[in-house]
Amino acid sequence: MYSVGKLYNKSQSCKQLCLIDSSILSHHLVFTKYMFNKNILSAEEFQICNSLFENILELIDINVVYLYCNSVELINRIKMRNRESELNSYNYIIDLDNMFNEVVEQYNIPVIDISNLDVNNNDDVDYFVKKMKEIK
Repeated sequence: MYSVGKLYNKSQSCKQLCLIDSSILSHHLVFTKYMFNKNILSAEEFQICNSLFENILELIDINVVYLYCNSVELINRIKMRNRESELNSYNYIIDLDNMFNEVVEQYNIPVIDISNLDVNNNDDVDYFVKKMKEIK
């Protein structure tokens, strides 16, 4: 619950736009569901998470934009980072990619494809900012 409060406080201090790497939607609708589907969470634990999720949603006002990166590019980036803990995560990445796509479709979430963006390229950064302004 602490992290939700922290996000809420941070969102209250933003004048225009806050970018965070995940949201309550992704935590619940993707990661919690993934853990349930893989039998990491029991049905009872999943139901508790569902109840918490519903209660939290009543407390917050959140707008979400999905920054999409195709799974091929994600896997290439993982290979480039060469972190041992990530090297065998390809099936996991594909599973999550599919789950995120389902959530985006189900909730009609706006998408910005960042698969080919380079944060060190000013034109790419300008493009990203332009796309974010279009969604606002």
